[in-house]
Amino acid sequence: AAEQGGREAQNNLGLMYDEGDGVKVDKEKALYWYTKAAEQGVGDAQFNLGLMYDEGEGVKVDKEKALYWYTKAAEQGWRGAQNNLGVIYAEGEGVEVDKEKALYWYTKAAEQGGREAQNNLGVMYQQGEGVKKDIALAKKYFKQACSLGLKEGCDNYNSIK
Repeated sequence: AAEQGGREAQNNLGLMYDEGDGVKVDKEKALYWYTKAAEQGVGDAQFNLGLMYDEGEGVKVDKEKALYWYTKAAEQGWRGAQNNLGVIYAEGEGVEVDKEKALYWYTKAAEQGGREAQNNLGVMYQQGEGVKKDIALAKKYFKQACSLGLKEGCDNYNSIK
């Protein structure tokens, strides 16, 4: 099915090679199949390509390509990609630091229940990074992340007096 252009089959094959599910791990083949699916608009594949380029999994780290694929997936509503874009903009990984864009993408992911994004928003509000410092909002976001099982969110929530 993947060889006949089935985009979901291409993504699934990429995932199998990426994780070694039923086949030997082969990052080169994972990259090939993810790219095929991503070019056809499969958000999951776009996110996975972003991860590969962001973390250098089977490819050379390339923040520009990570940004490209994360953006494609984020625009389709993939909260992991939205959070990771927030991190890229907050930390200036391959781009200029842009706290406004970080806030935008963290908020998009947090609204969908992204616990890492909720925690990241809490940090922004706690420290006043790109936003007006607001401890009440920081606590709100840390509490949300904690309620979804993120230990870091719980630790951050409990550290606020």
